[in-house]
Amino acid sequence: MNLVAQVQDDELNTEDSEITLYTAKDIQNIFHCGRTKAYQIMNMSGFPSFRIDSSIYVEKNELKKWIARMKNRNIST
Repeated sequence: MNLVAQVQDDELNTEDSEITLYTAKDIQNIFHCGRTKAYQIMNMSGFPSFRIDSSIYVEKNELKKWIARMKNRNIST
């Protein structure tokens, strides 16, 4: 499942008022991998994840940008 945060436009100065955050479980589903591999990916240098307390997240649009940059590359964790 993904975490969706609703915020006012003026709070983030963005046109889009919905932000979608993915968890490690979402990364497992997206990349068809296990829990350990999902956390390894999310902790890679250059991966656009961030932490809130002990939870780790990646914003949907940042993940899309990262995937586009990684296209045709061999990624090692």
